[in-house]
Amino acid sequence: MKVLILLDMNGTLILDSKVFFKCKLHPKKIGKKIVYLRPNYDSLLEKLLAHPKITVALYSSMILRNLIVNAREMLKSNKLVEQKSKLNILFDRTYNIHDPEGKHKHDTMRDLNLVWKDPMLEGEFGPTNTIMIDDDMHKVRNYKENAIVIYAFTKEHLINRKPNNHYYMEALGDYLVNLVDDYKDDIRIRLKEKPFQPDICKYYTPDPYLN
Repeated sequence: MKVLILLDMNGTLILDSKVFFKCKLHPKKIGKKIVYLRPNYDSLLEKLLAHPKITVALYSSMILRNLIVNAREMLKSNKLVEQKSKLNILFDRTYNIHDPEGKHKHDTMRDLNLVWKDPMLEGEFGPTNTIMIDDDMHKVRNYKENAIVIYAFTKEHLINRKPNNHYYMEALGDYLVNLVDDYKDDIRIRLKEKPFQPDICKYYTPDPYLN
C-alpha cells in the first residue's frame, strides 16, 4: 500500500514575503509576492517523488491560483526535471476549514477528511497511510498522529545564515524514505515509535547555500 505525504508550502518549502531580505539566497518574484525557496527543498521532493510507495501532494491554505504558480516555480529545479510530472495533486484553501481559535478571521486548519474523500486519490488513502508535513502544530492539531511538525523556514534563517536548512531537508527526506520502507499496517504507529529527530548540532551550523 502506498503512503500519501502532504507537504505544506509557506514556512515549510518556501517563505512568502512582501519585502526583499539582504541575503545570498535569490528570491523568485511571483506576481506581487517575493518567494524564497527553502535550501534543498528540491532534494526532499526528488527523493519523495522517486519512491514507488510514496504519493506526494501539496497541501496549503493558499488559493489554488497561488498554489499553482508557486508549485511551478519549485518544479523548475534541475533536480526535479525527471520527476516533476508526478507532482500534480494540489490541495488548496478549499480543503481547509475555518479555525475558530485563530487570531484572524481568515485563519484555517487542516481537515484530512476533505482530502481523503477527494476523487483524485481514488479512495487509496486514509488515517493509516497519510503523513502531513507542516511547520505549524496549530493547523494540524486535529490530526496529530498523522503529522510531523518541522522547524519553520523564516526570514531569520536568511539574514543570519543559520540554521542549516540544506541539511534539514536532506535529513527529512532520508527519514521519510526509511519510514515508508519500514511501513506495514499503520503509519501512525511508525511515526510514534520513530519520530523525526534530526541532528541538532548539524542543524545549527551555517547553511552552505547562504555562506
